[in-house]
Amino acid sequence: MTIRPVNLGAKFDPPSAAMLVWDHLKAREAGDSLDTSLYRKISIQVEGEFDGATVNIEGSNDGEHWYALLDTQDNHFKFSFPGMADVGQMSRFLRPVVMGGGDMTDVTVFALCRGLR
Repeated sequence: MTIRPVNLGAKFDPPSAAMLVWDHLKAREAGDSLDTSLYRKISIQVEGEFDGATVNIEGSNDGEHWYALLDTQDNHFKFSFPGMADVGQMSRFLRPVVMGGGDMTDVTVFALCRGLR
């Protein structure tokens, strides 16, 4: 997983967001969890080859018990094909989990997190 600062303000403002990237997730694999408690808004984008997989976006407040988050339409936050949606439910920790899929599964999850200042 990589974290890239993103400047959404004026040219010389400090970064006001971060782009979190979980690269090349395979079938039945969970991405590292990340503390997202500093952010007030998170948008998720999922790309790649699904090969029958579903990518769930899970949250936890204790880092031990994980639950499927909801999007802003109160649907369980999961992707069966490339797409993008805002997280409607905040949690301290966030992670993507690839459920099922075949040998060709190779997905990347991007999370734009706003609210660093």
